[in-house]
Amino acid sequence: MEKREHGGNIYRERVRLDFSASLNPLGMPRSVAEAAIEGVGESTAYPDPEARALREAIAGMRGAMPEQVICGAGAADLIHLFVRALGPERALLPAPGFSEYEAAVTAAGGTCSFYETPAENGFAPGEELMEALGRETDLVVLCTPSSPSGALCDRALLRQVLAECARRGIWILADECFLGLVSEGERWSLAGAVPEYDRLFVLDAFTKSFAMPGLRLGYGLCGNEEMLKVMRALRQPWAVSLPAQLAGIAAAGEKAFLAESREKIALWRGQLEEALRKRGFAVFPGRANYLLFTGPEDLGRHLMEKGILIRDCRNFRGLGPGYFRTAVKTPEENAALLAALDELSGEVKE
Repeated sequence: MEKREHGGNIYRERVRLDFSASLNPLGMPRSVAEAAIEGVGESTAYPDPEARALREAIAGMRGAMPEQVICGAGAADLIHLFVRALGPERALLPAPGFSEYEAAVTAAGGTCSFYETPAENGFAPGEELMEALGRETDLVVLCTPSSPSGALCDRALLRQVLAECARRGIWILADECFLGLVSEGERWSLAGAVPEYDRLFVLDAFTKSFAMPGLRLGYGLCGNEEMLKVMRALRQPWAVSLPAQLAGIAAAGEKAFLAESREKIALWRGQLEEALRKRGFAVFPGRANYLLFTGPEDLGRHLMEKGILIRDCRNFRGLGPGYFRTAVKTPEENAALLAALDELSGEVKE
């Protein structure tokens, strides 16, 4: 397995601007921050171990039933918890993809195979996914939009995979943690299929959409009562802190904030993509709040010397040196990144 490194590690270096963590560029809504602060004040008591009020808020936000919702300390926590509860023998994972999928399967004693998404398709899954569904597969991981490219899978293919997995009794883990910031992203969500397919686990988190990674709050939607029962039995009793629970309840009501975020991200992403292309970078078109591009292998190191951190993607399976991901941030922050790139270009020419 490749080395497990993630974005947002601002503690090793002196970081002036962090483009490595792809969060909502509008930041955390004030209502969410205030709710978290309220939770700190109330933290002389234990949090509700069942997170009942939070689950009801999430259910209302997603059109689900509260009993179909399970919460955890971030998406990574739920990935490991779900895989531990399932105990898959052979999982089919996307490449490139989030390293925690493989880490979770390996830790649970399973083995992994990979469907390599083609660069010419923006690293979105294609027919190779259906071809890779082997006889022994008991878990398939889908990531919509694709990470690290931000490409969206063909919706007809998503339904085809869902139908085939349902026919063969294969579990699907659908990671939709970035989908909330995609314009019309609900059209690609499998959440609506949860009542119909009882071997589907839809993963989401408040982390990206509401810029609250430090609070650690993720959730899953699943219609399989037995799976949820096992997951709840395996987790520690107070998996979600009181500040995180109250922040999540507040965030679930911020529909207008999300709508504004999606509109601005689409605009700012297009502007940043065009600016990067004009500077000679090869950019993969995507729909998420980040962009995958290629450049000089030492680009990340040189930007870090200027206090700017981008995500070096060389540790993603199927990628290598020269692949980078940058978050889409505000126009002012994006301009600072572009100015640093221009400075580097001038330094190279000199």
